[in-house]
Order: sequence, then C-alpha cells, then structure tokens
Amino acid sequence: MCIKGRLTKMKCCEKCGQELDANTGLCPKCDKKKTSINPKKFKKRYIIIPVAFLLICTIVLLCFSTCNKISVPFVSNGFEEGKIEVKHCTYNDVSYKNNELFVKSQLLITPTSDYSYNDIESAVSGYNGKIVGYIEFTNDYQVEFSEMDYDSLNSTMESLEKELNNTDIMLNRVVYQDEETDKTTIKEFEEKDKNGNWWRDAIRLTELESESNNYQEVKVGIYDTLFDTDNEDLKYAINKTDIWYNNEKEIEVSNGGMHGTNVTGFLAAKKSNDYGIDGVANNVKVFGYAYRGNTPNYHPVSIMDLKYWNAKMLAKGVKVINISAGNGELLVAAQNGSLRADYALRQVSESLGKFYRKYIDAGYEFVVVKSSGNENGYQWIHCTESKDNPYGVKIYDADSDGDIGHYTEIKDVIFEAKYDIWGAITDSKVKNRIIVVGSSSEENTRAYHSVSGERVDLYAPGERLRELTSDKPGYGTSYAAPMVSGTVALMWGVNPNIEADKIKYLLVSSATQLIEDENYQIQPDSDNVVKMYKCLLDVKGAVDRAKTYDKITPQSTENTNVSYLLGIVRIYEDGKIQYNKEDCKVSIYKNNSEETLYKELSTDEYGEFETDIESGTYIIKAETKDGTYVSDRYIIKIEANDAKYINDIYMYPNKNAQISNTSFTCDKYLVEYDNVVYYVDRDGLWRNTGKEEGELLYDCEATNIATNGEVIYYSVYHKDVTAFCKEYNQDMTWHQYDLYSYDLRTSLNSKVTSFNECGKPICYYNGKIYYTDYNDDFNGFVTGLAQSLYSYDLSTGEKEYISDKAGIVIPHGSSIYFRDMLASMDLSSAQIQCLDLTNGKVKQITSDGVSEMVLSEDNLFYTIYTYKTITGSDNHSYTKENCKVHKYNTLDGTDELIFNEESDSIRIQYVDDEYIYYSSDEPYYNYRLNLTTHEKTYVNSQKWSRNYTFGVYKLNDSALYYHRTYFYLYELKDDEKEPKALDDGYRNGAELLTINNNRIYFVYDDSDRDYFFYRIAGFDFSTQYSSE
Repeated sequence: MCIKGRLTKMKCCEKCGQELDANTGLCPKCDKKKTSINPKKFKKRYIIIPVAFLLICTIVLLCFSTCNKISVPFVSNGFEEGKIEVKHCTYNDVSYKNNELFVKSQLLITPTSDYSYNDIESAVSGYNGKIVGYIEFTNDYQVEFSEMDYDSLNSTMESLEKELNNTDIMLNRVVYQDEETDKTTIKEFEEKDKNGNWWRDAIRLTELESESNNYQEVKVGIYDTLFDTDNEDLKYAINKTDIWYNNEKEIEVSNGGMHGTNVTGFLAAKKSNDYGIDGVANNVKVFGYAYRGNTPNYHPVSIMDLKYWNAKMLAKGVKVINISAGNGELLVAAQNGSLRADYALRQVSESLGKFYRKYIDAGYEFVVVKSSGNENGYQWIHCTESKDNPYGVKIYDADSDGDIGHYTEIKDVIFEAKYDIWGAITDSKVKNRIIVVGSSSEENTRAYHSVSGERVDLYAPGERLRELTSDKPGYGTSYAAPMVSGTVALMWGVNPNIEADKIKYLLVSSATQLIEDENYQIQPDSDNVVKMYKCLLDVKGAVDRAKTYDKITPQSTENTNVSYLLGIVRIYEDGKIQYNKEDCKVSIYKNNSEETLYKELSTDEYGEFETDIESGTYIIKAETKDGTYVSDRYIIKIEANDAKYINDIYMYPNKNAQISNTSFTCDKYLVEYDNVVYYVDRDGLWRNTGKEEGELLYDCEATNIATNGEVIYYSVYHKDVTAFCKEYNQDMTWHQYDLYSYDLRTSLNSKVTSFNECGKPICYYNGKIYYTDYNDDFNGFVTGLAQSLYSYDLSTGEKEYISDKAGIVIPHGSSIYFRDMLASMDLSSAQIQCLDLTNGKVKQITSDGVSEMVLSEDNLFYTIYTYKTITGSDNHSYTKENCKVHKYNTLDGTDELIFNEESDSIRIQYVDDEYIYYSSDEPYYNYRLNLTTHEKTYVNSQKWSRNYTFGVYKLNDSALYYHRTYFYLYELKDDEKEPKALDDGYRNGAELLTINNNRIYFVYDDSDRDYFFYRIAGFDFSTQYSSE
C-alpha cells in the first residue's frame, strides 16, 4: 500500500502497494536487490558527470589563478564552510506522539562519507522525501516527508537503515529552550556587593588588569535569546551582520535583548568607558545566534537547529562557544528516573557529540562553555504529560497551577549537570572541549540555584551581579558561563598556540579556591573511589598559566595504540589546594593482580607530568620526594589513540607519619576526636561538633566503627542474602555488609572489602583491620554459632583467620581481649583470650569461663557466675547465684578477686578502680560497693521502677544511672548516697555511649523491625549536669 500523502497519480507495486521508483519503475521493497543503494554503484552511476565537471572547473581555476583573481568556494577565513542549511523548527512544527517530541514528518540522516548528497537525495525521494537542511562538512541531512505520521516515520527509518549501510537515522528530536529566568527578586545591592561588581575581585580579574598584557583577537560565539547590537559597551565587538536571526522588534519589546545582551556584557563589555559594566575580555569579536529571534514566543529547538548554529559559528573560525541556555524539564525528568527523558537525552547528546567529533578530528580548535543551569532554584512538580510538558514535570507556578497540594512535588533532589545535553556527552575527546560552569555566591559556596555534580568543571560568580541592561541585582549560571568564556579568550589571546583540548585542563588546574562542600566521589570501579574538588574560576591564574604554556608535541610512534597522558599533582591540606613542588614521584602501574610498575615520572615546576601511554587500565600514585604527602590510588582507563588530562590527583599528609600524633577514643558505634564525634547508625555515617543536628557524611545503613586516628573504618549494608538453613529446615535471610573507610583528612569514602555477614571492625593496628565475621562457609544462622576473629591487610588485601567464637571483643593498646563463647550458652569454656597484635599470638587469660568483661583504663574487669541448688524449708528447690568480680591488670598480668557475693540474681552495671555498681535480687535493687572500704550503699529513688535493670555511665566523680527503656537520667555523686533526677526522659534509649561537648550520645532504639536497626541520638547536657 502506498504511504499516506502521496500523489494520487503515483504508480504503486502490485505485490506490496509501495510506490514505484519514478526513474526505474521498480519497487524499492520487492525489487530490493535492484534498488538497494550501494555507495560503489552510486559512484559508478554518477562518475561521468562529476569527472567532466571537475575537468572544466580545473581549467577555469587555472585560468583565474594566472590572473590573481581566484576565489575558492565554501571557504571562509581558512575554515571549511560548505553548505549550511536548515529548516527552522517552530512550535507548530512540533509533534508529540508516544511521549516523544519531534519535528513533524522529519528524519535526521547522518551517513558515512561513502554517501554523497545525491545518494541521500535519491534514497529519500523513494519515500517522497526531500532534503530541507544540510551541513556539508559533517554530512548531516534534515529530510522532510510528505505528511508522514509517527508510525510511518519509524517504518521509513527502518527501511532506510537497511538501504544506507552504517548510517545514523533518527527522528529530528525537539527540546524546549528555557525562557529567560536569570532574575532575582532582590531589589537593591548591599554594601558588600560593591555595587554588583564583587565578582571581579573574587575571580582575580582586577588583579590581572593591573598588569600589562597584550592580547590577540579571539572569535567568540554566543548562543542566546537576543542581542542589542547598538549597546555602547558592545559596539566595538559586534557587527550586526554577525548576529544571526536577531529580531529588532523583539529587542525593543524585551528592553535591549536583555538576557543575550547581559551575557555578552559579562564576557565582553568595554572597560573603562564610564558606561555599563566592565566585562572579562576586550579582545573578542562576537558572533551570535538569537534563538528567540527565530521563534519569538516559544522556543523549541531541534537537533538539526543545534547543529546548524554550531556549524555556522565554527565555519566563521569561532574558538569559544558560549551557551547560557538550558533544557530544564529534560534534565529534571531524566534525573528523576523518566526512561523516555533519559532516552531522548542520550539520543540528542550522542548525536551532538558525534557532530563535534568530526570537527575535532578535522583539526578545528574550539571549546564549548556551557552553563550548568538553575534548576535547583525552582520548585518542581509532577504534571500530566503533554506536548508542552512532554516528560511529566514542570516548574510550579502558584498563579496558574493553584494549590500545590494537588501535585506531587519533587523534593530533596540536587539536580546534576550530567543530565544536561552537553553534560551527558561521553566521547572523551569531545568532553575535553566542553567546560560546564556552575555559579557561586559571595561566600564562596554553590549558589542555591546552581545545578551541580561531578560533571561541573568550574564555578564562577552567579549571585547579586550588576547586569549590563539593569541596575538591579541579577543571578544565574547564565552569567557565570561568560566569565569563563571571557577567561578562555584571554588565555588564547595571550598564547594562540595552546591546543584547544588543553584549554580546559589549564583552566581547571589553575583554580585553587575551593567551593565549600562541593566535592564529589567518583568510583572508577567497584572498590575504589577518587575525590574531586570543585574550585572557583581564577582568571589571573589561568592567564599566567597560559603565558607559560609551551605547545606539546607527543613523541612520534608507529604504534597506533599509543595515547597521550597529561596530569597535574596538587596538595590538599586543611581545606586548601596548593600547587605542588617539582620533582614529585608519579608511579604508573598496570592494573592487574601484580600492579606491575609501567612508568615512573617526575613532576615539573608546575607539578605536572606527561607521557605517551599505551591503551589499557592503569593505577596512578603520587608522592612528594620526602614522602610527607601521598595520593590515593587513581584508576584511569586509556583508549587507543586517545588523550587524557587529569587535574584531580591530590596528595594528602601521609597518614602513616601522623597516626601517633592523633589523640582519639573509640567505641563500637562512635569515635571521639576532642570535641568532634563521628558515629554510625542505620541512617549513615555522621559527624557532630556539639550542634543540635549532626552532619550526614555518607548516606547508608551502617554499624560498628573503628579507627587509626586518620581513617574511620565501618560496616555498610550491602544486600540481603538468603540460604537454606538445615538446622531450622527453612530459608534464612541475613544482612550482608561491606567494610568501608572514611578518610578524615580528605573526606574520601570508599569500599575496602566485603564481609560474609555483618562483619564488625574492631580496631586498626600496623596496616591491618581486625574484625569479627562469620566463616567463609556461612550459609545461615545456627544455634551456638559465634563470629570469628580475622585480620585484613589493607595493603595486600589478604584475610587471616585468628580464632573462632569471638563473643565479646575489646581492643586495648597492642592487644585484643575476647571471650571464647556466646554469653547465652554454656560458660564453662568461655575463657578470656588475648591476641598480641605485635606478634599475632593468642594466649588464654582465665581458666574459668566468664560472663561479662569491661575495660577501665589499664584494668580488665570480668565476672564469673556459679550456681548451686538448695532446698528450702518448704522443700522446694531454689537456685542461688554466686558472683565473683576479678580485676586483671593488662600491664603486669596480675589477677585480683575484688568482689564475691551470693544472691538470687546479680547483674554488674559498671566497674572501675573505686566502685562496683550492680543490681541484685528481684525486683531489682541497685547497689554501689566501695572497693577500698567495702562499704555497700543502697541506691534509693522512689521514681525508679523495680522492674527494669539500670545502666551506669561514670563521668568524673559521678555515676549516671539511666533507664534502658525510657532513658531517665539520675546522677549519683561519689560522696553522696541519694541520686538526683536530671531530665524528663527520652523514650527508647537503650545504651549511653558518651558525653562530649555537653551532649549525650546514646543508642536510640527506633526500630519496628529489629533492635539492630538503631539510631544514635543526642541532646544538650549542659543545663542538666551539675558537675559541668
């Protein structure tokens, strides 16, 4: 059947109904072998005409050249231009079908160089299509068919893909260009704003301007709304004919073009002319593309539109392309999990990436500077999918949308630049040319509105800025981007020999002023993490580095697998980045089981290193000559014939040299460094400096913590594991955890290894982590099965078994004390063992089995219970319990019996050198025994319930009694006999861990599932505790 929309006089195939070819009379489907397009046959078909034409042209050109009047077509200023044509997309041209946004009846065809214009024209004519847009240099074709619907387009696409070998064919997808949104509600500047020019000092522009530098002219292209070409600050840089699709009427309506004019102002406004503002660079010639002039009211942009204006700029020799526009709904939806948005994003970014790659491979020198976007500054909601909101998200507008309660808000999401069209490009050579810019505040933090993430390369000021067309403060990443573009123009102006793919590297590596809290962990593989820090633009630093840069000529080689690697090594310490001294050692290892040394290099005066390198995966490590600073393992993958630039290798103070100088205390759930507490719970790893709210460092489900003073090691939930447990004749599920490390110097969080079950790190000693875990053959819980004690070598990754049945484990100094059995089982064999960490040997400490043990300074206190049955006067049998408490001195090995009492029930609460705190009998009574005088004090309080055991925490000269269910706190001073209530209680408190900086930290049992899923809670103790 003939495709809908064809002329009624067409001739159709009697077999399948398709239209017959007008020239051959054959069916493109049934007579496929005769009509399928073969590039070689096309060449034969058209060989005579082109050869004749070329002969004639050659004769004509020779004649003209003798007269010095030759002009080469399709060449402009030394750059290949060729044909650059497009049929612009308007809102009425946009079709929305099957949740896809595309230009009606259009396909984009990008064949290989084997196919000519005539080949494509002939191929699409068989489907009643015609070429309406064409970029000769990249061989891109915009093809429009006669009234072809969505299904027919896809059917035609499939047919053409079969006919045109190795050809990219897709719908001419559409994205909506964001409106002008870079305005704030702030009405006036404050004194600190320096009248909106604070940014010039922040990026060291004024410092650079105090120097005398000569700059060559650099061509800059700006893609934006509209441009006021008559603006006094911009006249010197703009020729009206170089601003395409500028709409004079729209400029008048929008007060001077506003957004596009302001963007150009920050980049290039004339300096020292007593007018407007002073821009970054005055050595520029501006070319502009006004997308609002092309489609005045709504701003749909097709893939072909994007390629078109890029091609026009590159054909004019533009070296810096500034894009201060975004595609907000696409970014938000893609990050929020919309598969349709993600697919559209990948298609657009991949097509654009291939487009740029052709220019790069042809030797074009250019970079793209892209604003990251302002999506974090808006309130986003889900909405009904439609042509206007194709991905089901939009910015909430109270006036038009009404009550926000009718919508589902998108909350607690920080939008990232990797979901931007340019940020999503993955081709490494293209990424080297794309600089994504976020915006910062005067306080050197990420501006609240700025899109962020690891794909943001650099930050520049974007708040409270004086615009060229307004006296009111403006904001936005749109204004941060042209500051970077202007800096690039200055770099090329002072040194035209810099290769384009080095610009981004030099620009980013010259910036050392950190943006607060903008650091990211990238994970090159499953077990390693690299820290990335984000910095503020440094104009002077970038220009200084450009002036000293010498063009690099890689060594020639016949090996096509050889690539080029350039990197910089810098020091990170105390929240600051500094350039490294020269002669640092950079070791490159092949990433295999042996970590074979591949090359060893030295850094130059800028802390840089460079080398030719074969394709493969490598590990890079760096350190200073004296070993005081070392880097983490940096894993990098090198493709064949590639170029890699690394600006995020950081060296930190050598932790092995500093461990002995660090003072800390460690419990099973928390670590204390002076007034800072790090702790783990079911919500993650936390830090608290005495504030009401802690700071979440890593969002995870965590438990048990250990440290060496520089690095925290803790367990992180990984997955549930189910296996058949023979003892219970059922499937058993348990939580399997991984061991993670958090470097306190660098805030670097990374996985170390995996546990069999919920392994618990105990302590660090001499490069090894000691921990408990179930055996390798663990496949379900069994009655009486206890965890075993292991060590893990952090350098080699080797695990060593030490002992089984490690029930209670206490590290102290260079020893680990552990009890050899679970408390709930028979205690006859639960003797205390001691692992000597200096030699790895285990010795037995007690001959009897023990129930509990606690460490106080250098003494280990432990309890031994024995039971006997007696017959009472009523002839009933009763069990009496004898409790003995021993003090074991860990320094000299002496053992002393300090308590011996018989009762119905005894529970030790706390022991130190002066007192034993315990409860006895049922209902429970609380006692305190003075170990020197043997005075026994009954601790009485009418408020206490006798149905629960109390815990005791010793602080200075007082004992704090706490109720394990409601966490009532009572203080009992050493010289007093009556406790005093301190607070009204905290429900579900289970265990008091520590008191630090006037805050109590305790285990808060907030679980509906299992006690294991605890939280650490805290409250202010300064107003409650009388001794403080």
